[in-house]
Amino acid sequence: MPDWELPFTLSLHEGILEPHIDLFLDPGGISRLITFGTYVSGWELLQKGEEVTLLRKDDHRRIYMNYEGVIEGKGSIRILIRGTAKINASPESLSERTELRATLRDGLLHL
Repeated sequence: MPDWELPFTLSLHEGILEPHIDLFLDPGGISRLITFGTYVSGWELLQKGEEVTLLRKDDHRRIYMNYEGVIEGKGSIRILIRGTAKINASPESLSERTELRATLRDGLLHL
């Protein structure tokens, strides 16, 4: 199966009881963003080239691909990195997964 590429944003959601990292994947079109999350420490591991497990979350609004700032009543969000994610499955199949394993290499997020 060929690799697919999707735009992604990795954001830090803080100022809440359980700060975390959100991975937003843009499948294109007008659909919501496919979203996965992990602990804050996952960002440090990704920067070291280590593999991180992300768990499926509810899809998010498209605004989060580019949004930084306060989310009223829900803390704040800050973009850590944006770029291209390479996946070895179709974008449609990502919505059905309960978790992803990710590594960051050569500026690409590999899923």
